[in-house]
Parts: sequence; C-alpha cells; structure tokens
Amino acid sequence: MKNNTIKITTLLLLLTTHASGHSATGDTLYVQSETANMREGPSTKHKIKRTLNRGHQLLEIYRKGSWIEVGAIGTDGKTGWIFENLTGKPTAKPAPKPPLNNNKQTARLKLINQLIARGVFHKIVKPADLYHLHVTPTYMRLNYDDKKLFARVPYLYHSIRLGKPQLIIIKHSVSGKRIGYYDKSGLNLD
Repeated sequence: MKNNTIKITTLLLLLTTHASGHSATGDTLYVQSETANMREGPSTKHKIKRTLNRGHQLLEIYRKGSWIEVGAIGTDGKTGWIFENLTGKPTAKPAPKPPLNNNKQTARLKLINQLIARGVFHKIVKPADLYHLHVTPTYMRLNYDDKKLFARVPYLYHSIRLGKPQLIIIKHSVSGKRIGYYDKSGLNLD
C-alpha cells in the first residue's frame, strides 16, 4: 500500500503543477545549468538516475538542505534529487497556457477512478450545486499534504471541465459528516 501511495502521490504532483511567487512544494523549476544530475538521494554520494539538460522542467516535491527532490516533467513520473544551485524559476513571463489538454483531463479522471478502486475515495456525487467527495478511513489516515494533493485532483478535473472554479465538499463515507472542503484557496478541514 505504501508503494502505491508513493506512486499516486508522485503522479498527483506531476498532474497538479502550479506557479506561485515563491519556491515551495509544487512549484515549477527549470534546470539552469548546462546539465544537472538527478540522483537517488540528497548528496553527490548517491547514484545518478538521469542527467537532465538546460531548460528541463521540474516539479518541486520536497527540500532537504540545499537539495530538492523533484519530478522531471516528461519522464513518466521519474523523481530524484538535484542540487538547488542547478535549478531556478523562470525569469521571463511564462508563455500563455495552451488550450485545455484533454490528455491531462483523461489522466485526472483515470486517477480519480484509481483512488476510488484503491479505497481512498468512496465516490463523488453532485446532489445539488456542489460536488461532494466522499472519502474513506484510508484517506482520513493520510497526512495533511497527501489529503490536499488527493483532493486537488477532483477539484481540478471538475473546475476545468465546467470552466470555473468549483467548491468540493469533503464528507466522511462512513459517518456522512462534512469534514472540510477544497476550493481555489486549497484544502480546508473542519
């Protein structure tokens, strides 16, 4: 179960890239040096997993000292560690976003269905104006960051599908009680 959670978390991170004014988990970074070694751990003593070229897009997962754990975009979910001085945020204004990528929406829907099949989500319904995400005890045992990542997927899927931000109510599948919500500001637990 732990390996599956790690794989799902990595996939979520790669699907939920966002930009912000400061470097933090989930931020997009780029390789700024000519090449950068992506390693198995946060030091030069760890084995090189892959060498990335200047401009390769990365997604920040975690920081440990001067090392950043990243997901390398376009590498089928490959993750590793890169020394922070070899990376940076884009300096120019980012290019306009391309039209809706149906492949990302398809991947989000597939991930939602996998989370239901694996017993993390119970179901997603829309009894009235708002979507309700019913989560299982497995979801409840996750740490806050993983809860946030998992809840972001149906939020993004339905917001993009409907063309406007959607408030997702989160309910416990056993008790039926509301435990929080996800909106454009992120996860808010009651």
